[in-house]
Amino acid sequence: MRIVVIGGGISGLYTVYKLAHHHRLKLSDFKLYEISDNLGGRIKTLYTKKGIPIELGAGRFSIENHPTLNKLINNFPISCTNFNYNKITDFSQKASLLNNNLVNDELVVKLLQECKANQLIKSPALNLNSVSFKDWILDYSNLKTFNILEQMCGYAVINNKLLPADEGLKILDQHPEAHGKFLSHNMEFSWKQPKEGFIQLVKAITNSIKDMPNIQIFTGHNVKRINKKNKSYELCIENQVTKNCLIEADMVFLTIPANYINKLELVADLSNIKQIYKEIVQVPLFKMFLHFPENWWCKYIKTNENFFTVNTGPERKFYFSNHKNEIMIYSDSGDAVLLNEKCSNHKETFFPQLYKKIANFFGLSELPYSPTDINYYFWEAGVSFWKINSQRDKLLSIRKEHAVNNFYIVSDMITESSGWINSTLDSIDDLTNTI
Repeated sequence: MRIVVIGGGISGLYTVYKLAHHHRLKLSDFKLYEISDNLGGRIKTLYTKKGIPIELGAGRFSIENHPTLNKLINNFPISCTNFNYNKITDFSQKASLLNNNLVNDELVVKLLQECKANQLIKSPALNLNSVSFKDWILDYSNLKTFNILEQMCGYAVINNKLLPADEGLKILDQHPEAHGKFLSHNMEFSWKQPKEGFIQLVKAITNSIKDMPNIQIFTGHNVKRINKKNKSYELCIENQVTKNCLIEADMVFLTIPANYINKLELVADLSNIKQIYKEIVQVPLFKMFLHFPENWWCKYIKTNENFFTVNTGPERKFYFSNHKNEIMIYSDSGDAVLLNEKCSNHKETFFPQLYKKIANFFGLSELPYSPTDINYYFWEAGVSFWKINSQRDKLLSIRKEHAVNNFYIVSDMITESSGWINSTLDSIDDLTNTI
């Protein structure tokens, strides 16, 4: 059996890992093709000048809420640390006012309880898909409370008019900052992150398969076209050396995100696959780390815990660690685009203004130290969701139609699991269990 996996992110690597140990397929010939020069996909880890790893892609996971990912990490095993940022405050306030809650936080707690009640009792799944998250909340709340919710979470994406109510609830329910506010959970949730970043997981999976004689991994290879040919598939692959090389496969696994699917030429019977991805919205994401000689902010706050602040933008969240000498900044949607533009093209004016904002928060005229290092990354397609009124059952039937002919679509968008890495792993497990 000739098996081709398209995409060298966590989806593609885990697909090869699972199939290489499948009792029916382990003797097959595997080829994995990745368009970039590095494996890992959306998972990005950069390094400071001192070689300290900086996790940019997937910051954390929940032991209880992401069981498949947790099991995989334990199997290798990968060393993890706690990820707990429990203190919340408004960045427009001063650090001296730091406490456990935002101003009007009780409105948010009440609103989220109402969200759950409406989700579980009053709103059938069809309604949750046919109304935007914002309009759904405004049906029984008000704009002021919604704005507080958006600010508390720090996610501009929940204001997106294409975001349906059910997808908005998933976004809130899978992140630590909002997750604890949902009182439908009768258990404690603990959050972790790999010590060296999620690139550890990429390396662990890669190392477990790369030396198998029947597995080949190619980076810098762009799959441009796929055509069904009788009972097999013909793929046109381009790289820097060989232009438009043709190969054949008996089984194909498509593990790349929507923005790459749209660039791929799917011929004849495969063309309807793109209908699925036209219904998926992808929004930008931005993360930045500022590194200092010490975590000086601990001298100015009355807490020994990690904490984060929320802001109206474009820097949506500031994370302050009590054990690391770094400040993390997060933004999404239009704010992410704006921050990337400022960092890329207006460094001379942007960074002094940013440092002034942080200093003002702590009641200082300027920062005690200048950053020793700055790392940031911009994802053009960082967060994904099904758009409002998408006919998901019809679209997912297309996936089943092609699976009959050994063409498989792997995506974190096609399971009910939370967390994009955990959902991806579940998607692959579901497929490999049915082959």
